[in-house]
Amino acid sequence: MSQIKHLLTADGFTPEQLADLFKHADAMREALTDDKARLTLATKHIDKQVCSLFYEPSTRTRTSFEAAAMKL
Repeated sequence: MSQIKHLLTADGFTPEQLADLFKHADAMREALTDDKARLTLATKHIDKQVCSLFYEPSTRTRTSFEAAAMKL
């Protein structure tokens, strides 16, 4: 998958990038069913960070995104 530095809207993706993103998401979902693959996936992203920015106040949305980031 090609690297995207900054993504502000979904329009920032090309159709090819979206197809590749969905392919990778399917592979990650499948990896979660295997303990060894899950560990490999977890260690691969150990030095990464997730950042979220919300322009409107929404506690439910913010906390759900925070929980997802913590699971990563």
